[in-house]
Amino acid sequence: MTGRARRHEARTRSERARAVQAEILGVPLGGAHRRLREAGLMQVRELENMCLKYMMGRQSATLMFNKAAANNTIDLEMLDAMQDAIMDLQDRPQVRVVVIKSEGKFFSNGFDPKYLMSESNMTDQQIAAAQMQFAKILYHLQALPQLT
Repeated sequence: MTGRARRHEARTRSERARAVQAEILGVPLGGAHRRLREAGLMQVRELENMCLKYMMGRQSATLMFNKAAANNTIDLEMLDAMQDAIMDLQDRPQVRVVVIKSEGKFFSNGFDPKYLMSESNMTDQQIAAAQMQFAKILYHLQALPQLT
């Protein structure tokens, strides 16, 4: 298969993934991602924040969980950061490999217990929205055209 054919196949897979996302998952991911992209500001430094570092190499990208003090637990801030990084990676055919790693003793200690306790004060719709966001992130992570 030629390079051109591979790029076309990757582009076609990406388009199919977006169609599946729109049909099955409903609302597409990427609130902050979409706003940055529309404003023309999507850059690596825009996606770095306290809980996730998103670094680009020549043909690779690294997502690094950066909450070592909290054992890299997942909360709403982490979900938003992961969502934005994964949505950005979908549109980067030059990236061939995505490495996911973390700082600290644990890769991830799961959902933050404080966040889970705060769910008792949330409505069913808010809880469902957060869990759906996590499900969408996992779906899009496994659907990335890059090797992860």
